[in-house]
Amino acid sequence: TKKLTQEIIEKGYEKIILVTEPIGNISPRVERYEGIKIAALAKNISVEVVQLFSKGEGSAIIDYVKRNPLEKKTAFFASNGNALYEIVVALHHMGLVFPKECGVCGYDDWFWAELITPGITTIHQDPHRIGQRAVTILLEEMTAPQPAERIEVAAAIHLRESL
Repeated sequence: TKKLTQEIIEKGYEKIILVTEPIGNISPRVERYEGIKIAALAKNISVEVVQLFSKGEGSAIIDYVKRNPLEKKTAFFASNGNALYEIVVALHHMGLVFPKECGVCGYDDWFWAELITPGITTIHQDPHRIGQRAVTILLEEMTAPQPAERIEVAAAIHLRESL
């Protein structure tokens, strides 16, 4: 998350809008928000959140942009594939072209992210590697319990033309 946020900053964006389902206490959502916020605020880049409470064909994003016109160079950052879809639909309905009028990026490298024009910059997490690591840890825990620790599985950024 921090690396992609740094990429956004290097491209001159002045504002990041995180689009996510309600953050609540869901650790991946909290960690993604915190990662964006820490990297952005260190460079005086503002971060705002649009929460998606239901699938609405981009309606939450459209409502946000109507209330807060995109006056600064703005990047939309999707917390997952569903949020990315909502962003693309909303921008289409509003007639906004990325990356000309705003940037788009996010988590989950769904197949269509590289097929639409321009391709969308995404963070790809390898679910197979994550599952393998989880099974390994579970098997180790069954034979010799270990103290809790934070484990990360590396993700890859697929840079495309959407920023």
